[in-house]
Amino acid sequence: MQLPLCPGDEGFWHDGRVSTCVSRDVLGSLVPSAAAVVSLTVLSIWLSLIWKRSYPESRHDTHNYGLDIQLPATDGNVTTHEPDEEEEEDYLISWLFTGEDSPRASSRCNSHTDYESQSEAVINDAVGGSRSVNNAAYELPQAVTTLSPAASIIEAIVILASALAHVVLFVLFPSRSRENTFTLPLAQILTAIYMLALLASRVWSNTVRIRSALQTHSFILYSIQWVCSLVSAHSSLLQDDGRLRAVLALLFLATFTILLALHATAPRQLTENSDETTNGILEPAPEDTSSLISLLTLSWVTSYVAKGRRSSLEQPDLNRLGRDQRMSQLAAAFTQTSSPSAGLVKRLVLFLKGDILVQGFWAVSMSILLFAPVGFLRSILAYLDKPEHIHNSTIWALALGIFISKLLTGLAATQCDWAGARLGARLKGVLLSEVMAKSLRRSSPRPLPKTRGTTREHKRADSAYVKSFLDLVKVDADVVSTLGSHVHVLWLSAPVQVFAASYALFNIVGISGLAGVACSFIMLPFYPQLLEKQTAAEQRNSQIGGVRSTTMAEFVSGIRIIKYYAWEASFQSRVSSLREAEVANLRVRMFWWSLSMTAGYSVPLVATTVTLFLHCFVAKQRLTAATFFPTLTALATLRAPLDRLSDIAGFVPSAKASMFRITEYLMEPDVFESPSPRRFDTIGFQGASFKWTGSGTQLPQETDSLLMSPRPEFRLTDVNISFAIGKFNAIVGHRGAGKSSLLLALMGEMELVAGRVCLTVDKESTRSLAARYPFCPSDSVAYCAQTPWIQNDTLRANITFGLSFDSWRYKSVLEAVALMHDLPQLQNGDLTIAGENGCCLSVSQRHRLALARALYSTAKVILIDDLLTTLDNSTAKHVLLKAIKGPLMYNRTCIMATCQARMAVPFCDFAVRLDHGKVSAQGTPQELVAAGAVSRNLLTDVTEIFASVAPLPDIPYESTFLSKNLSRVPPDKPKDAAVTPYEVDKLTGTASWTALIFYIRAMGPLYCLLAAICAFATQQALMLVLNLWATAWVASDYVPIVARPGFHVGVYAAIVAVYILVCRLSDMAAYSRVLAASWSIHERLISRIFHAKFGFFEETPTAEIAKRFTGDVDTMDGDLAPSIVSALHLSSNLVMSLGVISAVFPFFLPLAAFICLAYVA
Repeated sequence: MQLPLCPGDEGFWHDGRVSTCVSRDVLGSLVPSAAAVVSLTVLSIWLSLIWKRSYPESRHDTHNYGLDIQLPATDGNVTTHEPDEEEEEDYLISWLFTGEDSPRASSRCNSHTDYESQSEAVINDAVGGSRSVNNAAYELPQAVTTLSPAASIIEAIVILASALAHVVLFVLFPSRSRENTFTLPLAQILTAIYMLALLASRVWSNTVRIRSALQTHSFILYSIQWVCSLVSAHSSLLQDDGRLRAVLALLFLATFTILLALHATAPRQLTENSDETTNGILEPAPEDTSSLISLLTLSWVTSYVAKGRRSSLEQPDLNRLGRDQRMSQLAAAFTQTSSPSAGLVKRLVLFLKGDILVQGFWAVSMSILLFAPVGFLRSILAYLDKPEHIHNSTIWALALGIFISKLLTGLAATQCDWAGARLGARLKGVLLSEVMAKSLRRSSPRPLPKTRGTTREHKRADSAYVKSFLDLVKVDADVVSTLGSHVHVLWLSAPVQVFAASYALFNIVGISGLAGVACSFIMLPFYPQLLEKQTAAEQRNSQIGGVRSTTMAEFVSGIRIIKYYAWEASFQSRVSSLREAEVANLRVRMFWWSLSMTAGYSVPLVATTVTLFLHCFVAKQRLTAATFFPTLTALATLRAPLDRLSDIAGFVPSAKASMFRITEYLMEPDVFESPSPRRFDTIGFQGASFKWTGSGTQLPQETDSLLMSPRPEFRLTDVNISFAIGKFNAIVGHRGAGKSSLLLALMGEMELVAGRVCLTVDKESTRSLAARYPFCPSDSVAYCAQTPWIQNDTLRANITFGLSFDSWRYKSVLEAVALMHDLPQLQNGDLTIAGENGCCLSVSQRHRLALARALYSTAKVILIDDLLTTLDNSTAKHVLLKAIKGPLMYNRTCIMATCQARMAVPFCDFAVRLDHGKVSAQGTPQELVAAGAVSRNLLTDVTEIFASVAPLPDIPYESTFLSKNLSRVPPDKPKDAAVTPYEVDKLTGTASWTALIFYIRAMGPLYCLLAAICAFATQQALMLVLNLWATAWVASDYVPIVARPGFHVGVYAAIVAVYILVCRLSDMAAYSRVLAASWSIHERLISRIFHAKFGFFEETPTAEIAKRFTGDVDTMDGDLAPSIVSALHLSSNLVMSLGVISAVFPFFLPLAAFICLAYVA
């Protein structure tokens, strides 16, 4: 290959090295000079653009922000200052190196500073507040590589030494020819001067942005110089060019190696390390401060790996997330950098484009480097065939190239996976933040009408709504993020790798190689079909497993009755029959899974067989080692990307469906909120009409039983209500009249069709008041729903709900809602864990706990939905008189919807009666009686009803009672005080030998296990036979292949067929043993559960027992089987590889032992 700058016959490569012209003129002069010129040009353009943007803004603009405001000067006149050229130059120099204005420039512009301060004050007065005018764009702190002063001194010394060496070279070895204008030493001297200038500017500059840019340019220049020095040193050592030149070449290589090491190992620092959530300085994440070499090799994760090997990683062992991974910053950045009007997918792509491009770069690098060893291997085998055509140094370079390419491939693959993991984490964080934010803004789903016999439908609708939301959070976001982590396989990695494999195979065997690639693609359409069969089997297995788990949970909940009547055998047989059907379906699922794995094993071998057949029969070419082994390597390498392509392609439909569900959820209507908080003198409605909208829980269309026609959609029509402020208001009516809907409409959860809602809610003032005065009444609303929302925390945590603890207020709330009487019945008093959704409390306690939370809050408006229905008469009387009409409700507006009109109306100050979404009557209780809306005896009967109700017993306020049941101050360690009755110890480390022996015995008889192991050994033996046959085929001293190609191809194809059959049989044998172990362990588990003593069920929660039959059994069925099969494959392959290598090179055994010991350690 001829180069324009290198005339003659040398070309680029000559005698096992680069030519002298390339080494001296191109790599020694042209490339470094061009890099320095490009760097200087880019820096000049970049600095000029920054100067044009920053100087006018800080010197000429008046910053009127679009408001018609006259900005006065200090003397009352509007003046402007036009800087002269000397002032601009002085300002530019000061700005470049200090990041501040020069004294001369700043002294001339003091009046401008006064303008800005005055303008800001005028603007703040104009807008009516002290809000900041400039809304700064969201920007993450930068990580800048920072060299220590000692490292900077060493860098300067090394560059000076390099320049001095080039001066010596310039004096001793003048230019080779007068016509050559690219003189090596002179160009390197000028480049060294430029690098010293970059170093000095970097050291003297205080501007972070400029210092970071200079640092990047220095590192790029050092990298280019290092590569050029490495190639030149190799060329100088191989040619007879004098000892001094060789020494200087090694000196230059050492110089730039030191410079690269200084920059690559230097730590980074964040320009800003404050945390907005804590207003403090926190330790930055290791990822943000690690050096460049640590980021490339991920060595900063070594500490976590070491801790994980010693013990299980806990939350305190983990550092904080990186600056671009935190949820709050992700949400803010996504909101500011993407337009809500665009589609969700487009917004995500635009927001994550940087991560996508980084992952794409590493994916392309990995895809190209993956097939580089094929070319190196072909050249080495060609040398072994004809040693006289290649120089010995070239062979060493090729061998080193295989090692380096493998090393770089691993580095690129690691960085690609890490970039994908970061991309997936950021994508999942954005989706979760959007879904969680939407759940707070989203209007509530349409409730079912409260007609008789619809309790189960109510629960089903609520559970369906909760399940859909949990699916979005747990399943859909995870599915989309998983596809985002590996989406590069679809659009970049697989196409590039297929092209690289096709190019390599075409260069090796011509058209036959392309036929082998096409044969690999022929199997791709079958993968989706196999995946569909496997998915269908998994769905059936999930249904059967769900029935089994539900049945077992019901049996465990009634285990006492089962044991009392001695029904253990009957119920155990019912569970076993369900398990038998599940195991039968598991066999079907594993059949298809095994078939897909066998297809993956066979694709490279079938493609190799087709390629060899076409190469020998059609092309009539002789098969050599330089042809066969590179072809086999290329096709085997192509198998992994094709497998990943089929897996990711099969994953796309589910990810698309998940993204559709997330998008549909985010597009649902929000709760109506006015742009700015507006204060109303009343609370209620003015000619308002409402309807239910949204795609929340889809309900079946109701029909009238007589007319057989659909019922009209429920609406609130022409509502005009003005509730009594600071008083007790009651909403009564029959079931399904619209009482709950009226409360939800007041909070904005229904779509307003006409009219206006009057309710003052000011979030900003609530936050500011809560910060200064924790219990000052605020313009907020507390809502007690029909189904109380109870956290899995202590009773006190559910009541205080994030507010500061006040013992007097807390005790008064407990007394008002009659929870003080229930504390002795609880294990830890008010520090008892309420359980998930309050499962450890009764229905009455849950409603009273929700009311206590509302009373403890600072809300001025309290909405209560159907509280009295769940209380007995004594408790209802106490709550009505002490809580709703008690002192804690002073100056608060209480609006309660209830069906108990006989108990609520006589005590209320204002009552509303609803009938089918319309207000039939409203007013004081006396006005409702006069209008005939309620019975005349209602006001007189309540006295008789309450007189017949026994009051709750008095509470003994002795110190013993309070110390046992009531916490006066927040405990120092809440987790120690709030102890659950049952705690599960988390298992850490690897499985014990006892567990392994137990599982092996559960697999069945020993001969069955030995048969499975022998099948895997036979599989590896067949692969060895296949390789030996190929070796004999391409041996140089063998009978010429052209004479009998059919015999060798036929034997090779027969061995491949037998190998595929044995792979299939070995997988099925392993799966049969795994299913046998799963069946045996499940039978022993249910036997132990049904025959356990009563004490076990008293100490162990039912949920923990149910987990053994759900999660643990599913793990044993789904995850353990593929893991065991993969372990058998890898173990047999390792043993066979060690045996073959040891037979050829016996000295490898000590090295293998050392490697094994190092791996174990």
